[in-house]
Amino acid sequence: AMGIPLHHIPEIRELYGKNRFEDDVSDSKSVIDFSKTERVPPYGHCIAVRITAENAEQGFKPTSGGIQELNFRSTPNVWGYFSMDSSGSIHEFADSQFGHLFASGPDREQARRNMVLALKELSIRGDISTTVDYISKLIEMDDFIDNNIDTAWLDGIIASGGIKISPSANSLRRGVSGSSGLSNDTLAVIGATIVAFDQCSNDETTFTGLLDRGQLPPLTLLKMIRDVELILDEVKYKLCCTRTGKDTFEIAVSGKPSKCVPTSVRLLSDGGYLISIGGKSQVAYQTSQADAASGMKISVNGKTVSFSPDYDPSSLRTDVAGKLVKKLVPNGTQLKKGSPYAEIEVMKMFMPLKVEEAGTITWANNEGAALAPGDLLATLELDNPENVSTATVFEGDLDVAGWGALGASDSSTNSKRPHITLRQAMDKVKCGMAGYV
Repeated sequence: AMGIPLHHIPEIRELYGKNRFEDDVSDSKSVIDFSKTERVPPYGHCIAVRITAENAEQGFKPTSGGIQELNFRSTPNVWGYFSMDSSGSIHEFADSQFGHLFASGPDREQARRNMVLALKELSIRGDISTTVDYISKLIEMDDFIDNNIDTAWLDGIIASGGIKISPSANSLRRGVSGSSGLSNDTLAVIGATIVAFDQCSNDETTFTGLLDRGQLPPLTLLKMIRDVELILDEVKYKLCCTRTGKDTFEIAVSGKPSKCVPTSVRLLSDGGYLISIGGKSQVAYQTSQADAASGMKISVNGKTVSFSPDYDPSSLRTDVAGKLVKKLVPNGTQLKKGSPYAEIEVMKMFMPLKVEEAGTITWANNEGAALAPGDLLATLELDNPENVSTATVFEGDLDVAGWGALGASDSSTNSKRPHITLRQAMDKVKCGMAGYV
């Protein structure tokens, strides 16, 4: 202990049933014979969980970015700490661990249950991915509950395909509730409403800003119809979002304007969106905007929903911030599918990047370059571009509450309430006079 006798350290003395401090250290009774003195038996169990900024569904790839919300409340049985920089973000060159939780109990099972509750109540919202959901499922597996684990247990789970955090596409596509309690169709409508609302709000701000500077803004900034494409579980939703009021939209499948679902959206004070669909409200947060390498991410009912970007294997990009350390192949090299072509440094880790299709590489960036998510590293001239699989375009009717013909919901719901019908009619007239569709 750096030259300090072990029996002079208070924690060591307490571990062997001695007083933490002795008035007379020269007394021979204060000395502990570690070969004969027994330790105090443990009176409980403790489980520790590290909270890291890693994407468990992509091989625990480190992520970086800002954190908008971190909500954790310590209890007598659970406590923890979190650390990040002054701006509330995780730096791309820092260690990926930014939090630590500890749960105690009279035995292992009670400590495990306390940790399960703590992980379910932990809320982290931001640009990063975390291992919270993955660990929550991990410690509820039968092998962990029965303590049938060893150092190779997690490696075996990863080798067999890992733990599926998100519900399967087949169970969600036709309306079966998943972890967020919503179908894929409903999640797509929520995502399209957020995208359309943000586009309209940003364009209005740009329009008024140009007017303030004495410039003539283009009228396209005030268009009321927005086309939104979102990919969720390998299904591409092509949706047409028509703005019918200041905070109301009608979402229809592109090419089929006869049926739609009305939605309304309001901004919350914490940056979230209160979205009403079919008479039910959902609180959603946009945790990450879409870019060339990754799709938009939203949080609905505390669960993260990730929309995929268009699959383009000819553009080799990075979806994390870091540094291009080394080019593994020279320009013009013919690569096979799955071959590594570069190494990048992310959070003190060196990660290889691999091509997803066979082709000839042409570099667009140099070694030592700082990379942001979505930056183009190289292009790939595909050997067989016709074999590249694409997402299936959604066709048919959306399985969403409130879906139906235009104006059908208004005429049927409030036919016996003339004052509400009059109010809705006046609102439509005012919206029409204001320039909405």
